[in-house]
Amino acid sequence: MITIKPKGCSSFIKKSLITVCGSYCSIFTKNIHDLHTKDDNVVSAKETREKRRTEKRNGKCANEEKEGSTGNNDNNTLDLAFESTQDLLTEKYSHLKKNVSPSYIFDVDVAEKIATKIIANRTNPSIPIIEYNPGPALLTKQLLKLGAPQIIGIESNKKFIPTLEKIQEKHGCEKINFYNWDPFMANWMDTRKMDSLHQNEKNSLQQIKQKEWVSSPYASIFGIINPSRSQLFLTFLQILLGSKESLYSYGRPEMFFIVPVKDYRLMIVNDPTQSLWTYGKFSTLWNLFFDVTTLLEIHKTDVFPPFKAKRHLRCESKSFGTVNKDSIYLVKIVPKKNLDPVTNCPEEYSRFVMFLRQIIKNKKHRLIPKLESWVPGCGLHLIRMGFNMLHLTGDISPKTYLEMYHKLKILPEFKESSLDAILSPHPSETESHSSKVSDQADQLPTKEL
Repeated sequence: MITIKPKGCSSFIKKSLITVCGSYCSIFTKNIHDLHTKDDNVVSAKETREKRRTEKRNGKCANEEKEGSTGNNDNNTLDLAFESTQDLLTEKYSHLKKNVSPSYIFDVDVAEKIATKIIANRTNPSIPIIEYNPGPALLTKQLLKLGAPQIIGIESNKKFIPTLEKIQEKHGCEKINFYNWDPFMANWMDTRKMDSLHQNEKNSLQQIKQKEWVSSPYASIFGIINPSRSQLFLTFLQILLGSKESLYSYGRPEMFFIVPVKDYRLMIVNDPTQSLWTYGKFSTLWNLFFDVTTLLEIHKTDVFPPFKAKRHLRCESKSFGTVNKDSIYLVKIVPKKNLDPVTNCPEEYSRFVMFLRQIIKNKKHRLIPKLESWVPGCGLHLIRMGFNMLHLTGDISPKTYLEMYHKLKILPEFKESSLDAILSPHPSETESHSSKVSDQADQLPTKEL
């Protein structure tokens, strides 16, 4: 307790000052004590983890020596055990930065779980597998072990190239091929990056046979989508569906991606009336044109660098089930075989995406007054479609949005309306990226391992 003797103050004020100062001193002392306690706990936790890692490493080394003495394992098996040690890989590649560098699989058990799910859910076991950022190739080895016929690896980090070259020499170029470029460089707003992406894909996927859209998938694609690139890359998959470029130029792919929870919850929600806060253009396009299936839930630390956890994640069990903010999800994404005609024309598909963006911008607006402000005279047509004045823009299912768009665009009132002007693309935007690639004289070469 601190004693203060101010001059010229009443006894009441003296007692108040003494009480306040004493309280602040107590709080300050308590905070300092808690801070030291927290630091001690952190240090003890670090020591415990280091101790467990040392015991685990010593145990594995002892097992390897024992197996080597009995002659049950050859040198290749010992090399595999050494490379697959999670602690050794984590220590070797500790320079990888969270949310900047691609994430990799450093645990054999996790690689085995993912490989088993991929092989079990493939539509055609004879089609090749395209693996984005194989890294130390733990998943590659598991896929080969489970009978993958051909693997095309695309790695962005040059430090993993020596490991991948050894695997390619062991299995041969007919079985495995690796290329060095960034598979997640897609950015439809950057023409130069898109040109480079198309050229790299053309050089790397020469062995892929093109198929009709209505036939089975041409390849299985696996990748771990980092949170810093997830929104851009997944939107890229949706945007290019209309022009059938990039991954869609060979037909329908089946994609196995590990996605962050913030994107996963938008993929699986299918009822806008139960989840207005999370339902929007992103979820509508997934529901309309893609089949999304959840295959596996793993912890965010099962990949390295681990995904950054989302601090505030609202999840409503009524809308799409419980999601864990510390988990990441393996999902299978396949474009639907029978797509709506709106996806056959890039310009028409862009108009529909813009229509969704405008109408779902505020999901609590009343539908008929909203559209009447854009297309005067369309209210009676909307009433004939079954809507009333109480319907909100967020109360409509994805299929109904698509039907509404088809009926609105043929109305006489739609032509020369403000909505038609909003949806009309700029003349420069109607050119496809594929035509730009052929006009580029300085096409970037792809480095093959």
